[in-house]
Amino acid sequence: MKLLTSGISRVAHIRSICNLSKTRGFPLLTSNNDKVNIESRRGILFKMGNQPPTQIVGYYVVFPVIPDETVENNTFLANIAQNGDWPTLNSATPKEMYEGTVRSLMEYGATVMEHLEHLEQNKPEQYSFDNVVDPLLSEEYDVDYAFNTLLVKMLTDWTECSNKSFDADFHHIKVMSARDRMEKLGNPAFQQALKDLYQSESLDPWKKRLIEWYLLEIRASGMDKTDEKERKVIGSWSRFIDEYRSKYLTNILSTNDQHVFSVSDRGSLKDAPPHILKTLAVDKNNYNDGPWRGLMTPSSILPFLQYCNNRQLRATAWERWISKASFEHDFYNNSINIEEIRHNK
Repeated sequence: MKLLTSGISRVAHIRSICNLSKTRGFPLLTSNNDKVNIESRRGILFKMGNQPPTQIVGYYVVFPVIPDETVENNTFLANIAQNGDWPTLNSATPKEMYEGTVRSLMEYGATVMEHLEHLEQNKPEQYSFDNVVDPLLSEEYDVDYAFNTLLVKMLTDWTECSNKSFDADFHHIKVMSARDRMEKLGNPAFQQALKDLYQSESLDPWKKRLIEWYLLEIRASGMDKTDEKERKVIGSWSRFIDEYRSKYLTNILSTNDQHVFSVSDRGSLKDAPPHILKTLAVDKNNYNDGPWRGLMTPSSILPFLQYCNNRQLRATAWERWISKASFEHDFYNNSINIEEIRHNK
């Protein structure tokens, strides 16, 4: 009986696999040609995912999603266009402010690219402040105003969140803003035009000062170096800095849980407001009853130092905080990383 049952189940299993192979092309039950096609397709996917093939026969372009925000349908952009101030901005929703800033940055990036292409076609004797710097100033002002207004709005009027969530929301906007600036300052034609204009004596003082600031920023970023060897040296320095910065942050994060300062007496935090109690509470749903604790992170230790009235505990927490990842730690000592960052900068 057992053998008969196992035989029936095996037949049913084979039939189910055969039915599956008709619809999905199951590789174990297909022909040799199908096997070749499947293996070749897998090989193509592997190459495209890991390394570019020797001969590229096609490509596709992923276009960014451009917010459908204009002066007509966005209160925030309309307010900027009219040189408005905070009272009108209060009527703009967070979505309008965020997407309006993204739209402004994307339009500014397109303007920068078009301006640089036009600048490369001009001759050096045609350079002037009006056709090199001035075409970007007005839009640059609006973009900076939108960017910083959004930042202030997120820090003051929006719902409280962790630093990690805040950075995640603001990260791509910061990258987009910095990329457009670096694209402009790193362009050889724009750099040469600035150098030629700086030698001119007919410029107004504020124009010359602005061009001088551009040139200093170019030098500080190493974008004025055109020699291949010099650029490789600068690139190696940047990699060193990134490496030691990563080690520095890793050591800081690794020491977050080394010291915990616990408080069970509500009187030690009697002046703390409810949101601070909730931040320090072990159980966030029962933050009024405690216990509470201060961790070695800025969002936890700083409120703990501010509101804890136990002087001895506060002094101990302060000593541990200022000596975090320092000479007191053999493995997490950041002194070498700091010296390397300073040296390579």
